[in-house]
Amino acid sequence: MCFALILLVRRLVRYIVTPVVVRASKNLLTPLLVWALLAVPNSAPACSVCFGDPDSPMTKGAVAGVYVMIGFISFVLLGISGTACFWMVRCRRIALTQPTSRTNL
Repeated sequence: MCFALILLVRRLVRYIVTPVVVRASKNLLTPLLVWALLAVPNSAPACSVCFGDPDSPMTKGAVAGVYVMIGFISFVLLGISGTACFWMVRCRRIALTQPTSRTNL
């Protein structure tokens, strides 16, 4: 069951998703680049934390906030990758316990 599902997803990506993405990227690339160049401001001033004292409580709080956000993002990404690994191991165990009968899709 898992093997058939993987083959189905591969075929969908190869024959449906990939041509659509290639066509869209060719049609949208030039206007997107022009828009990106026009939207960039001439100068982007830094925030007040960057101009301030590096030892001020505001700067230390901003740095601590960045570390907290990195911790949250790392925790979520580790959870997602752990779930994917669990599903991969589970799929292999199921494939080993079922009789080997392949059907062509």
